[in-house]
Amino acid sequence: YDLSFTDLPPESVSGFTGPARICRMRRHRIAGFPVDRGGEPPTDQGKLWFMRLVPGDLLIPVKFEFGSEFGTFTATLAQLRARGVDRRFTE
Repeated sequence: YDLSFTDLPPESVSGFTGPARICRMRRHRIAGFPVDRGGEPPTDQGKLWFMRLVPGDLLIPVKFEFGSEFGTFTATLAQLRARGVDRRFTE
């Protein structure tokens, strides 16, 4: 499959401070997928939320959402340990 990414307007993410940079991800099926299960739009797209949680450092993925044949999967960053930072974001 090929993946493509498109920037979306910033949003806030529950449990985090400040706006997040958002990317829409789309999957284009090329080979290896059953023909009769061609994939509906919700199963071939998702969103990624990125934030700068350590000042001066890289953007870090804090949330990921992707539609699949089994439903929508969502993952949220629970803890960050980097460069002397040790923070929990969920209980």
